[in-house]
Amino acid sequence: SLEVYHYAAPLPAPSIRRDAVGHVQIELPKSAEFSWKPHGQADPSHAVELVYTLDESQPTAGSARYLKALALPQGGVLKVCALQGNRLGPVVEQRIGLSQQDWKVVSFSSEHDATYAAAKAIDGDAQSYWHTSWSEPIPAHPHQLTVDMGREVTVGGFTYLPRQDRQVPDSMVENGSMAFSKDGKTWSAPIDFHFGNLVNDPSMRTEVFSAKQQARFFRFTSKSGAAGKPYAGAAEIGILP
Repeated sequence: SLEVYHYAAPLPAPSIRRDAVGHVQIELPKSAEFSWKPHGQADPSHAVELVYTLDESQPTAGSARYLKALALPQGGVLKVCALQGNRLGPVVEQRIGLSQQDWKVVSFSSEHDATYAAAKAIDGDAQSYWHTSWSEPIPAHPHQLTVDMGREVTVGGFTYLPRQDRQVPDSMVENGSMAFSKDGKTWSAPIDFHFGNLVNDPSMRTEVFSAKQQARFFRFTSKSGAAGKPYAGAAEIGILP
């Protein structure tokens, strides 16, 4: 016997990333390009679009269409999903940080070499990353990275993205603190953070502060690494408005 079923495959969840010039790009996974082709595939109702909101509301079929990279220098809350006809896919939400375009590293405790330079933590490329030295004698925690954001901003929190190349604990920071300064000399009391399960889930971590900070500089300090490793690093460190 032969049985045939019509199955409406779930729409894919898009991904959100910021490029090197600070623009936010939304993409469907590559696997979404391969699917059974229905008759009449030129029908617009079969096309998959991306819709988004920036006001914290849920995307609908009437929301703005994503057509090109979004310039969000002040960041915000971005919600996006795939749309096919009247069907909506899962909503992906991400707090977008301030643009890193004018940022520069002013000091750091350690970097292995130019490939793993401290500046890789703020270059907008999730595939590159800062990694402290693994040459003997290997420096231990704490490790520090100080960044000048170029202007004074209101800080509501920060994001931390660990290395994305493979699931190993080296350079993943489990415990640490953030401190802020208006002039790079006088610093606020450190705000501690803890990120767990980094090796199994190396996704972006978001830390929202209970009190806002006015700052031009921030200092990221590691206290311990995942699996007890002595290294520190980051694919990206972002500041939330």
